[in-house]
Formats: sequence, C-alpha cells, structure tokens
Amino acid sequence: MRHLLSGHECTNVQKQGWKGTRNGALLALAASEFDLFITSDQNIRYQQNLLGSAIAVLELSTNDLRRIRAAAAMIQYEIIMVKPGAYPESHDSLTLPDLVAEVEQHHWVHVVIDRFTRKVIDKQIEVVNE
Repeated sequence: MRHLLSGHECTNVQKQGWKGTRNGALLALAASEFDLFITSDQNIRYQQNLLGSAIAVLELSTNDLRRIRAAAAMIQYEIIMVKPGAYPESHDSLTLPDLVAEVEQHHWVHVVIDRFTRKVIDKQIEVVNE
C-alpha cells in the first residue's frame, strides 16, 4: 500500500508496534500521529463511533492487494478529498473493482482541486505508454 501512496507518510500496524491493539485504542493511537486511517475492516463503522473522530477514516471494500493496486487512482483521489476527522454518516466502503486486468497499465491522474472549497475543478486520466 505504501508504494501506491508514495507522496504520503504511510505505515502499518505491525511497523508501528501496534499489533494486537484493537478498535478504539488503535484509532486513538493512529489519531495521535496521523490524519488518515485506511482500513478494510467492514465492521469498523458499527464497532466505533466515527463521526467527529479525531482522524479521518477511509474504509476499503477489500484487502486484496491486486484490487487495491488496480484502484490506486480511485484511492488517491479519495485521500485528496477526505477531510481530517471525516467519516460521513452515509459513508459506505470505497468499493474497488472486482476485475483485475492481467496486463499492467500505467496512468497519470491529473486532478485540479480548489484548495479553499476542496472542489474538483478538472480531472484527466492519461495512459502512460512506455
């Protein structure tokens, strides 16, 4: 996952020494050091009160790395759009594509976002032919 998020500080529970820490305690630890918590735990929204949480939570629909890699642009876009401490009541898991192409393609994703309104002004996807 950290390879997909090269422009961000990215780690995992094991590297932080938090293995075995569960639920609220894990979120509290993450909130003390990070702005965003990415998880594939489909039950987190039922186990924790995430509204007004000290950390933004991005819930992925899978932990399958092939599907996560295939949806890298989608995940990166969601990371740009997430607001600190955000977890909207109507939030569903970020549903990642079920099909993973066997042929690897690379794309540049260009997104222009107004830094004051956080609205997307323009977006383009460019296939990289190398």
